[in-house]
Amino acid sequence: MFSLRRLTWILGIAVMVAAIGAAVWTVAYRAALDQLAAKAESDLTLAADRLTSQLFRTRQLAVVLADHPTLQALLGGGSDIETADAVLREVADKTGTETLELLDRTGRVVAASHPHDATAARNPTSPLIARALNGALGTANRIEPATGRPAKRFFSFAAPVFTTPGPARGALLAEVDVYRFDQNWPTSPAAVFFTNTAGRIIVSNRAELTMLKRSLPDFLGHSRQSRAGHDIWTLSAGPYLPARALHLSRALPVIGVTA
Repeated sequence: MFSLRRLTWILGIAVMVAAIGAAVWTVAYRAALDQLAAKAESDLTLAADRLTSQLFRTRQLAVVLADHPTLQALLGGGSDIETADAVLREVADKTGTETLELLDRTGRVVAASHPHDATAARNPTSPLIARALNGALGTANRIEPATGRPAKRFFSFAAPVFTTPGPARGALLAEVDVYRFDQNWPTSPAAVFFTNTAGRIIVSNRAELTMLKRSLPDFLGHSRQSRAGHDIWTLSAGPYLPARALHLSRALPVIGVTA
């Protein structure tokens, strides 16, 4: 009887110790996840700020050039296309902007940083251009397929050009190649990617993620589960991505992507 009581007491202690250990592990695991999430949130904020700040330079460039007297004069009835082309070409060269174009209300390219002719035009009904022609700032991004080389990825901004009171007389279009950002992205152990509205990754600090279709159900061979209120992904995506990762997301509607 004494041995049975002793055994029961020992088993009770063991169960209690196991329960306490499990509780401690759960609390420690939750605390570790919370700490990791805080660090990841900070990294995501820095990455998003880095991308938006670089893109906003291009956006601001479009706004500033829309007030350039040479460009306004051309839309106001002037004919000095050569000087307007030279202005846009010089600014593009100095800022690393891929494309600068001055458009009239029909979408015709009247001046540009690149060679153009009288037939060059943009679609004036596209959301990017139409928004500028309506007096607001247009924003868009696109992926341009290519043969024999990687596809190009662009962010575009269109600012209205006013020459007199009333509706905009045209738009100033500025486009920047995302490749410039990829090549200058700081080294980070965290994989960061930005998905456009079409569900494709347009910017990432991992070359192997660029251009992948984020909306596919087998994206990175991942499965997901919730742990302590956090989204945990199990990945099967090669040696450069972890087998398990904490996933965070943030919408950036100003530039039309989700981080």
